[in-house]
Amino acid sequence: DLEPEDEVGEDMEEYEEYEEDDEPAEQPRRRLSAAELRAKIAKLPLKLSSNQKKVARDEDIPREQSFEGYEFPSLDLLEDPESNYSEKMEQFVRKQAEQLEEALATYNITGEVVAIESGPVVTLYSVQLEPGTKVSKVQSVATDIARSLRAQNIRIVPNMVGKT
Repeated sequence: DLEPEDEVGEDMEEYEEYEEDDEPAEQPRRRLSAAELRAKIAKLPLKLSSNQKKVARDEDIPREQSFEGYEFPSLDLLEDPESNYSEKMEQFVRKQAEQLEEALATYNITGEVVAIESGPVVTLYSVQLEPGTKVSKVQSVATDIARSLRAQNIRIVPNMVGKT
């Protein structure tokens, strides 16, 4: 048997009235010190292109035409490739990520580098902006950020397919 309740508000006393203003405000991220920023960037996953070049030898160079009487310069004139290039590149890319976060903070844009992909020509820094930050705000200071990074230019891609 279902009986209608006489006093509708009786059970409602247990619940407080909810208003949107009662919601705790999202705390702005505090600015990291240089050491904290460096430690955070050092922990980020980094994808470096693994396009390793092999060292050429004189016998590897094809000589199809006859060049009688001409003595080719030896490959000794070329410098040997750096043995720790990947390590140096990783340090450089991570330093750039630190500088990028510092540049964003300089222009009052709260965001953090969350991933780095470094290819042979282009390095992609994935930046997660604070909720409510408009991409147009970042684009408006793109030239200034490029100058801070000592880069010729930077391209801001607001949404990348397959990325969140």
